[in-house]
Parts: sequence; C-alpha cells; structure tokens
Amino acid sequence: MNSPRGTIGSALVVGGDAPLRPALLAMLRGAGARVICWPAAGPGTGAPPTAAGLADRIRAERPDVVFDLEPCGGPLGHQQARPTGCAQAALEQTLAILDAARDVGRSLRVVQTASAAVYPLAAPVPHSEDDLWNGFPDAITAPLAVARRTALVLLRASHDQFGTRGCQLVLGNLLGPGDAGARASSDVVPALVRRMTRARDLAQPSVTLRGSGRATRDFVDVHDAAAAAVRAAERCVIPVAINVGTGRETSILELATRIASLVGYTGEIRWDERLPDGAPRRCLDTRRALEMLDHRPVRDLDAALPEVVGWWHEHTLAGGSGRQSAVTAAS
Repeated sequence: MNSPRGTIGSALVVGGDAPLRPALLAMLRGAGARVICWPAAGPGTGAPPTAAGLADRIRAERPDVVFDLEPCGGPLGHQQARPTGCAQAALEQTLAILDAARDVGRSLRVVQTASAAVYPLAAPVPHSEDDLWNGFPDAITAPLAVARRTALVLLRASHDQFGTRGCQLVLGNLLGPGDAGARASSDVVPALVRRMTRARDLAQPSVTLRGSGRATRDFVDVHDAAAAAVRAAERCVIPVAINVGTGRETSILELATRIASLVGYTGEIRWDERLPDGAPRRCLDTRRALEMLDHRPVRDLDAALPEVVGWWHEHTLAGGSGRQSAVTAAS
C-alpha cells in the first residue's frame, strides 16, 4: 500500500460517502493526523448543514488540508432521481471551502475528488487528463459531473488569486468494504452482490441486470484511492486533475460473472438493454498520478473483490447469521 508519510497535522473531511470517506478517515487517523469531520452531503441528506457553517468551521480550525469529497456520488439511478440536488450540494460545498481558503491563506491545501463521469462521453480510452474538456459528459450524470468540473475551475481561480494549493483526483469506480448496498441506487459492486445473493437464496433460475453488460469500468481499491488522496494533500501545489485508477478495463458482464461465482449463484445472468449502460467505456490513464504523486495501485480486482463480498455478507445479512458465502473458500 502507498502509505502516507505522516506530514498532515490536521485535516477536515467534507462530503463523500462509503466506501471512500471511512477509508480516508482511517488512513489519516492511522498516520496521526487530527481529523475533523463535516457531515456528508450523501443520498437523502442534501447539502451540508449550511455552507456558511462549513466556511466558519474551516476558519476556526485552520486545518492543514480540506478534503472536498464528491457528494451525492454513485450510480445512474441516484443521480437521475436528484440531478439538481446533487449538483447544488457539490457547488455549495466547494464554494464554502474556497471562501474560507481566501481567509486562511496559502497554508491551506484543498484536495477535491470527482468520479470518472467528469470525462466526455466519447473521451478516448484510456482517459487522459488532457481530454477532460474535449466534450460534454454523459447526459445522465452531467449535472454533478459539470459541478465537479466547475470545482476544479474554481480551485484554479482561488490558486491564482489567493495562492490556494491543491488538486482534483478523478477516481475510477471505487471498490471496498463499507458500502452495504442497501439502497436501490447503491454502487455497482454492492448492488450486484445484493442481487446475486438474493437470487441464490431464492433459488432463482435467472437474474436480470440493467444494460447490456458490455460497458467497461476501471475499478480501483478504496484503500489505494485513500492513499492517493493523502499523497495529493502532501504533494499537490498546482491545481490540476489527476486520475486515480488501475488502467484496466473490466466489463460489467465480467464483474457480474465473478460476483456470482463468489456468492455461489449458478443461475443464468440476463441483461435488460432497455436500460442505459451509461458511458460505454471507462478506463483511466494513470501516468500523471505516478509522476506527480509517486502513486501506483497496489490491490487489483482479484484481491479486492473477495474482501468486498465477504464484508457485505458479514455486515448486511440479518443478524450476521446468514448463509456462509463462497468467498471464504476463495480468500
């Protein structure tokens, strides 16, 4: 694992959701940082309590770094249900942070996160940071994606005017324990674990999933993403976008097949192509992360996926006493 060097004395973590937020908090605390948490603007919570309250907290605490984690992230269903609310939460969060940065001065560093949905729908694969502005994002995720692009523009403006340091990490699809997948709009991995487990327990002969299964994503272990965020806080000076991924494409069909095997579901997997795939391909060019952060991913899908499936079964089955997952034998 790309371990943090322990140079962050204090950090304020704003927004975000599982699995990234808890992984980042644990890594910062493990490195001895004083961590201040600001309530997340996740599904069902809207914007932070008040933007003014967030700015005042930053002025009072004067942390070394503020982590501006993308609020209201997640899959297509959630962003389709709350497009304006998600974009508003993201913009208010960033504006409050940068308003306080003006007063705190150059000592404050800001690390933003965004999903790969910020890239144009037809961006060349693998996605290079240089292609970020060469087209419009997928229409379904555009409100939040444009809000996060705007966050980077505002960070650059704050850097030019007030000397604010920082960068924006563009993350692949996060993979890690902590997202129980209980909500209908949960991320793709816990959603698939839930669907396959239910189909197994009900002995269903088949399970139907949205889309074609042909879409690809770049799945990155959440611990690698958290380590990159800490390195960015220590090293970033010029506000640029930096991809954090693996550089490997995995189709949703391959992912679903592997999860079915891990949970012990042997039925047929069908696809409902009336429902959108989202972007047809996502894969990140990670050379800038290596050059600027000396960061490279440590854990791949083979290592991370069994851990996620095992965590999901342990923490979400009723009373923790559900049927043992096949993941145990695969670990």
